[in-house]
Amino acid sequence: MASTPPVPLLLAAPGAISKTENGLSAAPQFYDLFKCYVLAQDTLNGHAIIPWDRFETDVLGDIPVALNAIMIASRYDDGAFVEDLNWAIADTGALKFGDFPFIVTISGDRVLDNDHALTDRGNWGIYQIQHLYRNLVLPALSKSEAIDPGDWQGLMDQMDYATSGALNARVPGNHFFWYGEVGARETVAAIDALRLRAPTT
Repeated sequence: MASTPPVPLLLAAPGAISKTENGLSAAPQFYDLFKCYVLAQDTLNGHAIIPWDRFETDVLGDIPVALNAIMIASRYDDGAFVEDLNWAIADTGALKFGDFPFIVTISGDRVLDNDHALTDRGNWGIYQIQHLYRNLVLPALSKSEAIDPGDWQGLMDQMDYATSGALNARVPGNHFFWYGEVGARETVAAIDALRLRAPTT
């Protein structure tokens, strides 16, 4: 949900992070953006869901550097943050497209979260189509390439459908679209719709 695939260097690092005393990564400069997300969701829902000061202290926090997309392809090593592209590729398995579970995406629809609203479908598309091809289609075709022309056309149509956006959804809201009753309700509805469209195996 409103996420970027774990492909190192896919994101342009938008700023620096700092190392906390316990070895986690901190990026408090982004809290202003998070506050915009929260307040916008409050407006969408017509009331304050959680007061910002409480949200900041109870929900936000420091995280391991390997999970922090701000510092790309980094790991914690002997008290320091180390950029290590090869390690990051191996750790995330980002290039093992066929090994990922089948993925559908849900993103918000606000300019405030424009990167996810505009790119999630395309960024995750390679994982979607490669899962379908390598795990469902190719095993069947490897048994025999003698396929009825009508069935072959149907298969191509289905693969086109899979990349048409049918396996992706947008709901009202920003990066925190799930936050609050409006977004939560729309997210559940999107999940139900995507489950009907997604392959069952």
